[in-house]
Amino acid sequence: MSDRSATLDLDLSGIHVSLTGPDDGALEMFRVEWAAWLGSPADQPDLRMEYRVSGEPPPDQTTLRKVLHTAHGDDSITFTTGEGKLELERSGHASATVTRGGDRFRFYGLQNLMLAALARVLPGRGIMVVHGAGILLDGTAVALIGPEDAGKTTWARIAAENGLTVLSDDLLFLGLDGEQAFALGSPFRSASTGPGRFPLGLLLSSEHAPEAAVRLCSRLAFQALLSANLPFSGDLIGKGTGLDRLLDGLLEAVPFRTLAFAPDPSFLDRIGESLARKFRE
Repeated sequence: MSDRSATLDLDLSGIHVSLTGPDDGALEMFRVEWAAWLGSPADQPDLRMEYRVSGEPPPDQTTLRKVLHTAHGDDSITFTTGEGKLELERSGHASATVTRGGDRFRFYGLQNLMLAALARVLPGRGIMVVHGAGILLDGTAVALIGPEDAGKTTWARIAAENGLTVLSDDLLFLGLDGEQAFALGSPFRSASTGPGRFPLGLLLSSEHAPEAAVRLCSRLAFQALLSANLPFSGDLIGKGTGLDRLLDGLLEAVPFRTLAFAPDPSFLDRIGESLARKFRE
């Protein structure tokens, strides 16, 4: 383990993160595997994150499967997982401790803790982290929102097999700039299209059906779906953090529908038709 420290400046499609810690194998993995996301120092990054490696032995797989725990302080929140712990201050400064283990173990542990911190700080900047899959159709992002078993991975895989770009099959960064909604490219749990900001044209819930169809969905139902799929930040609703305004703004700016689909590419035509109607309106 290196005694030297180093700082990486990350640009996650306009989200600036300063990551400081031991100049070790885990940090080198960020340099290599997140090379497309390395940026220049920002005067005021969205997140400053420092980390150290604890002396505790690496956890077993049973511990890793345990749910994340949170503890609220007066001016901070602490996340604890089998991989480590992160304390996030109201100022946006985060201090993390990752459990001793191999380089890749620490690399992924830091990613998970960073994601938790970003999910807390970004709503105030007009961006939220959502459980969802995203694809690009003629340069416009389409997001399928939902938990496990919602069909996100299958949906994204079929889109990729038919030549479409996949933003992610599990986690999306969605935002609002005035009345313009967008989706961001990100390195979290994605095949990584690289950095990018794409207009968000359609929000979808899903249901399984023998034939593909796009159906109307009530605003109340879709707002409940979005609210239930905000990892690490769902408790911020109603707390004046900007998340409520962001949820309302997205549903004002972007059509929301239910996609009924079977595991075949026919749903792509139905999505294309819905986007075409949106642009004609």
